[in-house]
Amino acid sequence: MLLGDVADLAGYLIEIPYGEDLLPDVVRLHPHRPSLLVADAKDTETAACEATRRRFARYLRHSRRWTTAGFDVTVAISHGPGSGPWDALILAAARDARSTVALPLTIHLDELTALTWAGVTGD
Repeated sequence: MLLGDVADLAGYLIEIPYGEDLLPDVVRLHPHRPSLLVADAKDTETAACEATRRRFARYLRHSRRWTTAGFDVTVAISHGPGSGPWDALILAAARDARSTVALPLTIHLDELTALTWAGVTGD
C-alpha cells in the first residue's frame, strides 16, 4: 500500500488504533520523536464528497489529544492527479473541526497518484 510505504520512508513505524470508530488507512507513530501520521487513500471518493470532509474533520478533532500532549500530527490523503480540491478538503475539514492546519502541500508521485498533506498546528 502506497501510504504504508510513505509512512515507512518517513520513519512512522509503529501502527496504533486511532479511535473507537475512526478507521484511517494508516495511523502510525514515529519511534524517535513525538509525531503521529494519520492518512487515508481515496481511490473512489472525490474531494467534493461530504462524507470524506466529515471523516477528516473527525480525524482532526481527535488529533487534539495528541497535539495537546505535545505531538506533531500530520494528516495525509493519497489521491488521483490534481491538488486544489484536496487542499480545499483539508482546509474545510479543519474549519469544521475548529482546528488549525498548516497550508496543505501536494506532491505528484506519477501521472495517476498524488499525495496531499498538512501539519495540524493545534486549535
